[in-house]
Amino acid sequence: MKIAIVGENINPPWVEGVRNLAYGLAGKLAESGNEVHIITKGEAGYQENVIDRVTFHRGGTPIAMAGPEVLRGLGRDVDVVHFQHFHVHKSFFLWSLLSKSDVKKVGYVCVPPYLQLQSWVTQLVKRPREAFTKVQCISHPRLIERMGHVDRTVATSNYIGHMLNGTGKSHADVIYPFIDVAKFAEARKKRDATRLSIGISDNDPLLMYVGNHRWIRGEDQFLIALAKVRRRFPNAGAVLVTPLPLTRHISRLIEHLSLNGSLFFVSRDTPTDIPALYAASDAYIFSGVSAEAGFAASVDPPLSVIESLSAGTPVISYAVGEMGHLAAQIGGIKAVPVGNNDLLAKSIVKTLEDGTTLPATDVLRKNFDAAVQAERFLEIYRQILGS
Repeated sequence: MKIAIVGENINPPWVEGVRNLAYGLAGKLAESGNEVHIITKGEAGYQENVIDRVTFHRGGTPIAMAGPEVLRGLGRDVDVVHFQHFHVHKSFFLWSLLSKSDVKKVGYVCVPPYLQLQSWVTQLVKRPREAFTKVQCISHPRLIERMGHVDRTVATSNYIGHMLNGTGKSHADVIYPFIDVAKFAEARKKRDATRLSIGISDNDPLLMYVGNHRWIRGEDQFLIALAKVRRRFPNAGAVLVTPLPLTRHISRLIEHLSLNGSLFFVSRDTPTDIPALYAASDAYIFSGVSAEAGFAASVDPPLSVIESLSAGTPVISYAVGEMGHLAAQIGGIKAVPVGNNDLLAKSIVKTLEDGTTLPATDVLRKNFDAAVQAERFLEIYRQILGS
């Protein structure tokens, strides 16, 4: 089968979850004998190269992604076009070209597809500059469906799937976001060495946060909860994988909470052994706070949650998006009401004191492994091709 995956920024290795999803899917599809092409943005002009049996076609802009060089390189015999991160994709010209052809199209929806004015207003009150410089609004799925003329819509969670089904669409498949589960499970062997490398003793609790400085990601919520946890565990520390340098707001908050010396920062833009950091931590905290939008990450459920569980580290989270469902169905997660920081901190303390039962690796592989999910996508491709 010849498959084209379209995404605005698909550039290995690990940078952002959604980009990594497309790359991971392409690799697994290629491993099973399919001819896979990725159409994405590049630095300038048209570039074409092969990485791990996947052919990359890069145009300099979203419009250039539909340029004649890309279309010639891709050829005319494509069976399926897979739109990654479908709802926010900007390559409208490419959609319009493909909508006039008979090629089958699948859209992968990673976050709730609704215009959330209330969420934006909340952010406007808390962080005015951020509200005006970051796009928070997402198109309605019916508009997307008309523009893209997709043959099948796939959601990354039941939460999103229910929202899509509520718009009058007959059905939205659900395929959870995926990772290389074995890679993260293997990282458990590095726990002791990683803790030693960052100066954390076996007896001192270590929490982990992965995100950015946007209000919606709840970095300040994490820091406030950590300060409360330190009342019970004075030597508790945290590793934060986040953009550097820190914002003035976060720097001031750290000083106000007297957290200097207990935090270890890792830049998101630097190649890092992320699996080892998960494995070295005693708990991963997902503190995204967008109750109105129902999500607080670039994909629901967050890849960081899946990565942490696979590395053998329990998760404490606000109950946004799919998190409540995962806590009940998969295990290893404690989900608390959004914005209840006291309860978030208490749940962290209880986890550190009592531990928690983690899901078996086989359960994680069945739900989140890239090879398994690639087979599920292949089955959808076969269905819409009628074979």
